Amino acid sequence: MFTAYGEDHRRLRRLISTTFTPRRVQAMRPRVERITRELLDQLAGSSPGTVSDLRETFTYPLPMRVISELFGLAESAREDFRRLIAGIFRTTTDAEEVLAIQRDTHTLLSDLVTAKRHTPGDDMTTDLIAARDEGGARLTE
Repeated sequence: MFTAYGEDHRRLRRLISTTFTPRRVQAMRPRVERITRELLDQLAGSSPGTVSDLRETFTYPLPMRVISELFGLAESAREDFRRLIAGIFRTTTDAEEVLAIQRDTHTLLSDLVTAKRHTPGDDMTTDLIAARDEGGARLTE
């Protein structure tokens, strides 16, 4: 979706939007609250007078962990995922790094799809695999 435009982007958004049902959003609430509590507890556990970078300790980890859980990403892949997303949005990335990030992102997501085909879960990746398998032409592998 990062590189899709026009009708293709709208088609992909429609497929993904079906995974954000009110039921799923409500089901995510306790997980988001748990992640938020964990991050806030870590901040509260800092020594008095310690300077904390809120972006690094809270505002970046919170959505990254929520998105990782939405995707059904294994804990072992989450640091790579964070690194790749940071690389995608870094404005100083050179052409060689962009190609490496694209390759590594493709590998990470291919591995995720393979894992979810073997062991489906209650996550967006499993839902997208089902959408692909149902329609065939709706999503490519």
